[in-house]
Amino acid sequence: MEFLIEQHLFGDNKLGDRIAATDGVQHDKSFKQGYSIATNNGIFIGLFLNFTDGNHAFKTFEGAIELKGRKFNFHENTTVQQVEAIFGTAVDGFKDEVEISRRFVVFGLLIECSWYHDSDGISLTYISIERDDGFYQTSGT
Repeated sequence: MEFLIEQHLFGDNKLGDRIAATDGVQHDKSFKQGYSIATNNGIFIGLFLNFTDGNHAFKTFEGAIELKGRKFNFHENTTVQQVEAIFGTAVDGFKDEVEISRRFVVFGLLIECSWYHDSDGISLTYISIERDDGFYQTSGT
């Protein structure tokens, strides 16, 4: 499965479209495929892609993210620098004792990437994608 950034598409589902007939917030988890889709009153509001096998019972997401006609396959060993080279300058981020986090605004989407780190190195844990609410006041391209 692929997420097309410019079109906001994940498979046949587009962020902001009604894709379910549920009330409230719902998280449809596909543990074997390594992702979860969030809906609010049936509207597709967010996507979670897991890259660390076994993280919260998820397998590793093996799909691609397409940006500007290029496909990118992320994995546990994807570095912060590699992600920044793809998405550009982060609008927010931090590093503490166990986590590195970066947020990017790209084509109207807020993309959050998180890595676990310790003395053995770093590993990409997840990428979450949702519509940008304008908090960072940037168009991000």
